[in-house]
Amino acid sequence: MEQLFKQLSETLLNNLRKGEHLKVSIGGEKSQFVRFSQSKVRQSGLVDDASLSIVLINNERTCNGSFTLTGNITADEETAMEELNRLRMKWEHSLKILLLSCPKIQAPAGKNIMAV
Repeated sequence: MEQLFKQLSETLLNNLRKGEHLKVSIGGEKSQFVRFSQSKVRQSGLVDDASLSIVLINNERTCNGSFTLTGNITADEETAMEELNRLRMKWEHSLKILLLSCPKIQAPAGKNIMAV
């Protein structure tokens, strides 16, 4: 999942327009469960689920969205770009947050700053 997160983040950051900022996070679970009833196993299952959350920030406005990851990098990159474009359309109608500011971090020319 870490590699998928890094690759999707890089794709999104490389497609930002001037003035846009992005916050990307991943959440999910990978677990096994068993349900009992009257001392008998009634259900056994596995959960392997992850989603990517995106916050688009531009000109004192924010909007957020998320989508479920499939684990297929090609499909997830396509969905990530669709979500970014959907947020851009939604952003135009969002209210300004006057106290919103982004940290001023200087990155080397042509480089994105990523934290994992």
